[in-house]
Amino acid sequence: IEKVNEFQPTVLIFDAHGEFDQETLSSYLRVNNNDRITGAMIIEEKIFAPIVFLSACHTNPNYGYINKLADAFFQAGCISVTATYFPISVRSGFNVYLRVLNSLDYACRHPIHKNWLSFVSHIIRTSYIMDLSAYSIELVMKSSLSKDSKERLINKIKSTTLNANIKMTRFHGRKETKNEFITELKGCIPDCRK
Repeated sequence: IEKVNEFQPTVLIFDAHGEFDQETLSSYLRVNNNDRITGAMIIEEKIFAPIVFLSACHTNPNYGYINKLADAFFQAGCISVTATYFPISVRSGFNVYLRVLNSLDYACRHPIHKNWLSFVSHIIRTSYIMDLSAYSIELVMKSSLSKDSKERLINKIKSTTLNANIKMTRFHGRKETKNEFITELKGCIPDCRK
């Protein structure tokens, strides 16, 4: 609360455990081992930023949970809240919000997306591609190929990844783009060429 008041951030990211309380039908964040940040606290203390990103499980459950954490942030004054419906692994959550942060500067200078939802959806939609790309580069680095061959393949993977990410901005053809990307990656990874 003190840090939010001190810095008054534009983007507020919570990388924490999220849970829900069956009795109160509400979701909350678990921080510092067992401390809870509840919706009531968010509203009472006015914890907000224009954009809030909750990298935490169960922060936007459905099925009768009437006191969702995301709703509390809206009531406190947030313009946009991105929350998690399903459980999410720490690694996946970290990768997604790291991509959000790394892409925000570029997105502000080169507006491709119409709004925050479009931007975040693209980040999440292309996470699969980025994860496969990183894994492929890792496999190439571990291979016994020469340094020049590794560099050539890594550049091809990066180029293929960039093209797939651009194509994923279009609604039609996303499935085909993913399949083409996988096929092209297989040609770059030494073990897959066998």
